[in-house]
Amino acid sequence: MNMSYCRFENTLSDLRDCARYIRTPISQEEAVARRKLIEECYDILQTYCLVDSEGELETEMIAELPVEDEDEDDSA
Repeated sequence: MNMSYCRFENTLSDLRDCARYIRTPISQEEAVARRKLIEECYDILQTYCLVDSEGELETEMIAELPVEDEDEDDSA
């Protein structure tokens, strides 16, 4: 198994935590980071055509994102 899966699993957990507290009062420094995080999420969705012109998620495009074959050898 390729250990890069942790990148998305760990980030998903952290992102969910951020979402729970998105409206909580925070320091100015954290507020800047929050804004940058939201902008980055938006940029990802637009850059990779994962939202349509009306801002709706393109579920078919998301489903077509590459997935590593679990039978592949990781020694390469």
